[in-house]
Amino acid sequence: MTPEEEERFTSLVAKGQAAFEEQSYGPALDALDEAYDLKQTPAINQMLTRVLLADGQYKTAQLFADEFIDSYLATNETAQLYVTVALHNQQFLAAREFIMWLPETQRADLMAQVVTAEMTARQTQQATITTIARHFYHLSDGDAISQRERLIAADKLPLDEYLVGARFVLLDPFLTAISRVSVLDRLRRLRVTQSVDMVWLDGGTLTVIPAQLESIENMVQYQAIVTELQSYERSVGPAMIHGLAEQVRLMLMIAYPVLERVAIEPKSWVAGLIAESLGNAMPEEAVEQREWRAKLQAEMLALMA
Repeated sequence: MTPEEEERFTSLVAKGQAAFEEQSYGPALDALDEAYDLKQTPAINQMLTRVLLADGQYKTAQLFADEFIDSYLATNETAQLYVTVALHNQQFLAAREFIMWLPETQRADLMAQVVTAEMTARQTQQATITTIARHFYHLSDGDAISQRERLIAADKLPLDEYLVGARFVLLDPFLTAISRVSVLDRLRRLRVTQSVDMVWLDGGTLTVIPAQLESIENMVQYQAIVTELQSYERSVGPAMIHGLAEQVRLMLMIAYPVLERVAIEPKSWVAGLIAESLGNAMPEEAVEQREWRAKLQAEMLALMA
């Protein structure tokens, strides 16, 4: 920023803070929002979140908090702020997931708040919870758009109800693989320690403990494929590699959590993908691996249809 902008920024922050302390939330938001346009920092983000929370604008507060979610892990106060906002929005799962990122010594009190909020919701909004849960349990009854809407709505379920629905979803053979995987990954992030069964790409059933799974980014097979893909950047160009990297992530998410079944040997897997993308002669590669990649590409294209 220019010196003039820095001066303006400092003035706006002071004005917003003073207005907030006077409980003049409209002027506080105006000043802080203009300051945020000049420079987006965790501190200003948190100030905006506090003002929005005090003003009862819970959904907007959540949007702002999520932009700098990592910064809310910094102190007990900011962690409490994030959880408070999430619970006002009935984002029980988001609150739980956030709490699991905190040091263990900080979790108990916040998690107790989530449990209490879930119990209150069951008492005051049982009909709504029952409707959301029923739609979640029967996710495949709707079209692709409806399924996405139901998955988003299910984020407002208490954990116990979500887990019951997740067990149905994971065993639903009529759902897309990515829908099942998205639910499994949510259970992983929630560190669910109970085992769950899941229909995989081959139609068979896997039994996994979500808390023991790694994120796809931390899986050795995924990292090996990304590293191998990046080695082609000089020969095919960064733009193509960027596009293929996004494609690869989606393809391998479809195969989660057993990437080794579909990408048996990363070097030849990537060589085959590059050859297919350029229309070149196919390299030597295990037939089974090539067939799995074709299946993953078909699943990916079906999602985009």
